[in-house]
Amino acid sequence: MENTQTLDILKQAFLMEKKGKRLYDTAAEQATDERVKAFFNELAEDETQHMEILALQFRATAQNGHFSDIKQDDDAQDSSD
Repeated sequence: MENTQTLDILKQAFLMEKKGKRLYDTAAEQATDERVKAFFNELAEDETQHMEILALQFRATAQNGHFSDIKQDDDAQDSSD
């Protein structure tokens, strides 16, 4: 797959995650039950994490022509906590 095609797919995936986050944020804001609100807030946070991963891969592919090693990046984050 060409880098241009990979970047296009990553961009579309990012936008889909962003749309999902907006949906979950709205659902959480409108929820009256605290358990429902917490559930949708958790889903929104998941989408935020997905967006961060996609952004990382977009930058890596744009700069280096290949994906970053996510596992290695996760290990670095775990050790900094």
